[in-house]
Amino acid sequence: MVHRMFTADQIYYQDGMHDIIWIRLDLEKFEWTSSHKKLLKAIKNLSLIHHNFCFIEPQCEQVYELYRQSVSFDAPISINDFLYGSHFHMEFNTQSLSLYNGQELVGRGYFDIGHQSAAGIMNFYHPQYKKYSIGRVLFLLKIQHCISNGIRYFYPGYISPTVPNFDYKTSIHSPSTEMYDFEADEWIPMMSKPNLKSNC
Repeated sequence: MVHRMFTADQIYYQDGMHDIIWIRLDLEKFEWTSSHKKLLKAIKNLSLIHHNFCFIEPQCEQVYELYRQSVSFDAPISINDFLYGSHFHMEFNTQSLSLYNGQELVGRGYFDIGHQSAAGIMNFYHPQYKKYSIGRVLFLLKIQHCISNGIRYFYPGYISPTVPNFDYKTSIHSPSTEMYDFEADEWIPMMSKPNLKSNC
């Protein structure tokens, strides 16, 4: 969160406390499916740009504000506030992937890169392009970038058995999705816990 690292086993969300489960994708087991290819094919006319630094321009905040107004959950007040807070430099190796239609920003995803892992931080998109499932597309483009650069694990954050808003994180590729078992202190296949698979 901003310049802090944290972990938790519960969060307060909307109506109360909810248990959460941290997940990751083992990209050595990841396989591209026909649904993945269909999503990527639908945006083939858009331009993809990678910035190896935390890139925020005025248009970016404008599109984010439109996105924030269009979603039903509480989103951060701004990108700058979410990523930087009161600081003026970035502690982590935060990079971005952006989709453009000509000069118009369609969507952007921020992610942190480590030695063998990457963490998804934020995705947003212009509401006019919602039909293209840009949030999922950005998820896939981050995975594609990580695989191309030899990154082993991608961490999209947490899910909750009682908050369906997070289920999309488990629906990307269930065979490569792992969950963290706090009691055993190890990562185990998500598919070994069918009652927690949500929409896998």
